[in-house]
Amino acid sequence: MRTTVVYYTGNGDYPRLEQAVRETIARNCQGLPIVSVSHQPLDFGTNICVGPIEQSPEHVYMQLRLGALAARTRFVAVCEADTLYPPEFFRFSPRRTNTYYYPNTGYITWNNADVFNGKVMHELTGIVGREHLLRIVSALQDKWAAIQKLQTAGHDGRIDIPRIVSRAGPAVHADLGPVVTLKTDLGMHWVSPKIRRQRLLEIPPWGSIQDVWNTYRCE
Repeated sequence: MRTTVVYYTGNGDYPRLEQAVRETIARNCQGLPIVSVSHQPLDFGTNICVGPIEQSPEHVYMQLRLGALAARTRFVAVCEADTLYPPEFFRFSPRRTNTYYYPNTGYITWNNADVFNGKVMHELTGIVGREHLLRIVSALQDKWAAIQKLQTAGHDGRIDIPRIVSRAGPAVHADLGPVVTLKTDLGMHWVSPKIRRQRLLEIPPWGSIQDVWNTYRCE
């Protein structure tokens, strides 16, 4: 196998939702090795538990680094705890190890919304060479450390992830199937960009907006 699923979570979202997302990943990845990095112990692939630390960008980068180091394949599929990934995502066969492959079809919805909105996928969800991901994470960690020194000067603490990714190597959108981000009031970030003019009531293979929130319950 050429790809390992690297899944990370702060275990801060609704437990039933996160469990249903993991079950979907396990089903759709069709036997790929899984490394999960979590704040609480999980029965999900090879689990690395970092303990009850604060949810923050700094710890996301640390978890990604641990997951990539534990992987034993040439490529990794970066998976988040609040995102649905179709089978095509895991079947994708990347050609270059120095390229970040983002989904070219992305959607987002909130647990109080009645539609899916389009979303440009360009942060960390994607397929990437393991060694290349480690270089990107190192750059993100360095940027975060620099920002901490500047916060007393009024810096807002935000990191332009797409810019750092593109500086490390090519970043392209590929046919990885329809990826859907599920936002809830317990998630790390409630505010997230969306394409307002793109509104859908149903997305194959996920079904209608009602189907999704019935399956991935906020409980």
